[in-house]
Amino acid sequence: MMVDEFNNDEVISMAVDYSFKINLLDTVLISIHNCRLGFVNALTEVTESLNEDKYTQIFVQQNQFYLQNYPLHVSVQYRDISGKTKGIPDIHYSFIEQGKYNEPFFLIEAKRLPTPSKTREKEYVTSKNNSGGMERFKKGIHGLNKNHCGIIGFIEKEDEKYWYTKINEWIELQSLTDCEWKRDEILTLVNPTYYSSVLHRENDDLKLHHFLIKVK
Repeated sequence: MMVDEFNNDEVISMAVDYSFKINLLDTVLISIHNCRLGFVNALTEVTESLNEDKYTQIFVQQNQFYLQNYPLHVSVQYRDISGKTKGIPDIHYSFIEQGKYNEPFFLIEAKRLPTPSKTREKEYVTSKNNSGGMERFKKGIHGLNKNHCGIIGFIEKEDEKYWYTKINEWIELQSLTDCEWKRDEILTLVNPTYYSSVLHRENDDLKLHHFLIKVK
């Protein structure tokens, strides 16, 4: 099942398959797509101001609903048990089996758009303290030895098209001043809320899946 065939206006259903032949990544990506409306609706039930962590908590709750028929677990804040990475990604997905620990196969970083501080304006891509969303994956702070990871942008102002353009501008500017970044790492449009990019790391490439979700 190809993710780039997503229909932005319909919920995609898949039959449960416990033969271990299911494509776990596609299952997760489709669940993220499908839970978007439920997540936005759930936000209307909340009256207090939300920060990045609170958005993420509500999103994970809604995402779990769409994974409940699969042997998959989604949770917040992954801590690397093997100790190979020190970063703590906001969301992680793993295959669950009784009596066995499985490392997450897909990690997501979450960012607010725009950031709450002007000094952190480009944090979706880079920041001064290595807390940039794409930057953490590029430097192996998150997602070391992974071939696919993701980023969710919670849009509080403007729309998906605006941020798609803005994020690509930041990447292009970074490529002009930092030799580690390349212009071809910009986002590619798949559908109005889903984008992809490829990050070039020291020893390999990483495909990033970007979900931009308008929350206000």
